[in-house]
Amino acid sequence: MEANKKYYPRPLWFWNEKPTKESIREVMENCARQDKYAGFGILPYDACKLDYMGEEYLRLYGFVLREAKRLGLKICLYDEWWFPSGWAGGILQREHPEACAKRLDMEEYTAEGKRFSLALPQDGKVMALVGMKGTERIDLSPFAAEGRLEWEAPAENWIALCFILRDSGWNHVDYLSAEAVQKFIDCTHEVYYRHFSEYFGNVIDSAFYDEPQFYGAEGRMWTEKFNERFGQKYGESPAVYYPALFYDIGEDTAFARNALLSVRADLYAEGFPGTLQKWCTAHGISLTGHVDQEEVENPCGMTGDLMKSFRYQDIPGVDEIMFEGRASSAYKVVSSAAVNWNKQLTMCECFGAMNGLTEDAMYRESYDLFTKGVNLFVPHAVWLSAEKEKIIFQPELSYRDEYYGKIMPRYCDYCARVAQYLQEGKQVNSVAVLYPIESLQYMYTMNWEGDKYHGGPTDEKNNYMRLGQYISRELNQDFTFVHPEVLQGSAKIGAGTLSLAETEHVQNYKVIVLPGMKAVSLKTLRVLKAFVDAGGILVAVSELPGRACERGGDADVAALCEELFGVRQIGAAKHRKAHKGGGVCYCLPYAQRGCLQEIFQGAGLDTNVRTPVPGLQYIHKRAEKDVWYFANLGEDLSAEAVLQGISRAEGLNPKTGERVALQYQIAPGGAALALSLRKGESLLIFG
Repeated sequence: MEANKKYYPRPLWFWNEKPTKESIREVMENCARQDKYAGFGILPYDACKLDYMGEEYLRLYGFVLREAKRLGLKICLYDEWWFPSGWAGGILQREHPEACAKRLDMEEYTAEGKRFSLALPQDGKVMALVGMKGTERIDLSPFAAEGRLEWEAPAENWIALCFILRDSGWNHVDYLSAEAVQKFIDCTHEVYYRHFSEYFGNVIDSAFYDEPQFYGAEGRMWTEKFNERFGQKYGESPAVYYPALFYDIGEDTAFARNALLSVRADLYAEGFPGTLQKWCTAHGISLTGHVDQEEVENPCGMTGDLMKSFRYQDIPGVDEIMFEGRASSAYKVVSSAAVNWNKQLTMCECFGAMNGLTEDAMYRESYDLFTKGVNLFVPHAVWLSAEKEKIIFQPELSYRDEYYGKIMPRYCDYCARVAQYLQEGKQVNSVAVLYPIESLQYMYTMNWEGDKYHGGPTDEKNNYMRLGQYISRELNQDFTFVHPEVLQGSAKIGAGTLSLAETEHVQNYKVIVLPGMKAVSLKTLRVLKAFVDAGGILVAVSELPGRACERGGDADVAALCEELFGVRQIGAAKHRKAHKGGGVCYCLPYAQRGCLQEIFQGAGLDTNVRTPVPGLQYIHKRAEKDVWYFANLGEDLSAEAVLQGISRAEGLNPKTGERVALQYQIAPGGAALALSLRKGESLLIFG
């Protein structure tokens, strides 16, 4: 069985030497015929010896489009000269230097006695001027004029803090500014459209951005209109909260950091992917792409909020690069963004810089990706020249490589067979894990001592990614990370269930898991309490939150946690509290996370693997019929899976396209399936 061409992978195509019409045609024809690729995303860089957006470059790009049309291939508009996206190969800084990234700096002043008389920095815009002693803070803007601060403090030992917006020295766009991003678009997307408008929406069907991040601005990326946007959201100036970005400011810390950092995350989501998405929608194409370093546990210093990064983007994306399993813990976060904000597709740029990648590893990674919600693959990569010394990042995934040339046709067939079922329909889940961004924002400071390449501070009890991996891989239970803003805005409480009203995906949660958290908003806790009061099951693992994201709310958080769980902190043993409405709350130390299995078993979930087998993962989709995809990432296994809501089951081997006879019995509410998978096997099941 061969799937429709639209479901086949479409690799990045690195132009690592100067292209000619002959070399372009040779690669395109053979990749389409022999490797079964459905198209490309061209990634140009210095090695192609062309002037980016110059006459010759555009002429050759036009030739690619004509060839793609002739061959029935699709082109994804990779938006940059190398990566990360946002510099237009240097054009942006040359033509629009004002649109380049800005950085927030803090300067601290002391005085002998109480009198401050000093010249303020003139090499940037003052965003806030704050006097501080301990946790007491005063907005000093009324005492500043004509570039000077003249202020007498209430007492000695006060300091003055000046927060200045400066050019970062990085030649990439201000990702937080829609106006700046529009200038980037003018340098890139608009140039393509002016020259090739007739191909948009047919041959060119999508655009791709690559690896935006904040560490290029030392993790302190900021923007000129930040204060204005904060005022619109919170109805006040952010000035006295700025110190929380660097210091603990007492009882206001959790509120201040969440308020400031959630606004920055909003500005990123709207400013970069949101502005790109508006342009793509207006020009008849979709938008995909991924941020850098998705696997960091605290994303606040990367692009702010990994889930929210994809709120306005057609196709959320993730990167799988360098070694097997590197970003595995992030796959569910990104695909959950698609579920939370009602997207159908999730993309992965896969196999990049994985020298020595084996066929078995390709399938294992694909199993992990597919079962965690990714359903669109962009292999990394095909190269214009296959000469090994010209390939920066192995492998060369095409017909020209002796090893991969034999693998890719059958691998692409496999991908397409699975994708045609997983790209359609709605994802079904009965378990949610709260995405702890409120706690992560509380933990973040701009002067944390770690490498900014790793996003932000974390600790042992910040375990949501590890816990998610355990639930998927060890307990064989699929789930969805739920963003607290989505939970607050669209939770619909039923009898023992919580669903999301603003997504078409079938999300009827009977169990909600809280990973280790230090802070949470009262709004989030109150939704969870309503869920428990209606009969739902709530499980806290490792650490209960003690700080509120609202001013003065710490005591309310502590009281509400005690009301829900019967304790204020998680101890060394499992703790259970039953509620009058039938709901139950559990506390589990991380060492006893295995108790989750017993809790899942008794919850009447849509899918239940009765005796967990390490390495077994699945995803459940619903369209005209129910589809499960089970995959074995471990050793040979046998298990019994109860699939709710079906009265018959059919199987398909996605590697061969052959039907598989299944052994099952009709059980109350569904089918009890005897599942047997050898190492490296997977199975599609239709109900």
